[in-house]
Amino acid sequence: MKQISKYVNILTDETKKIRNLHELKSVIVTSIIMSILCEKANVVVCLLDTVHKGFPRGEN
Repeated sequence: MKQISKYVNILTDETKKIRNLHELKSVIVTSIIMSILCEKANVVVCLLDTVHKGFPRGEN
């Protein structure tokens, strides 16, 4: 019984590690996606500001 208990504990620990890796991957992927979306949102805001204020005109 002790041998089985030992293997169950090892499997439980490995399962926790795998679960933690999946959670870490999820956090990393979410962070990357959010940073890309924020960057794109900033570009859109800058474009909207430019359109709203008018394009800068060169001096002639």
